[in-house]
Amino acid sequence: MSEDTPEYVPACNINVNLFHDTIHNDCLSTLDEDLMNLSVTTIDVEISTNSVLLIAVTDGGDTEALNQTVEETEENEALLLRDKLLLESPFLSDTVMVNSTTSEGVLPSIMVKEVLASNPKAAKSDKVQEALDNRTNQLP
Repeated sequence: MSEDTPEYVPACNINVNLFHDTIHNDCLSTLDEDLMNLSVTTIDVEISTNSVLLIAVTDGGDTEALNQTVEETEENEALLLRDKLLLESPFLSDTVMVNSTTSEGVLPSIMVKEVLASNPKAAKSDKVQEALDNRTNQLP
């Protein structure tokens, strides 16, 4: 190897002449072409659209009504409430999950466990975890 030849030539050097004018290797972008062509406006529209969709699926689109259903359900209607909660899963909000967890007189532990298992994000919620820890009848 001669003194003019570098021992290591970077595989990629954009607009930087490290050694000689003859050694120049532009790096090709690894970004998806479609991704590079997105504008801030397009991204904002996508975020808004996805936010609306998330609201529409969370608690069936009506957190207040579902939460009220949980509060007003009688003990003999536990199976109906369980089915309703499972129908809206895995998109139950923390509000509904906490309320369901604390409704010990209505939902037995096994039904709460089923609802929790169908809503995996609830396990990451501090509020839901606290409600579970405060249950008299702990989950199996």
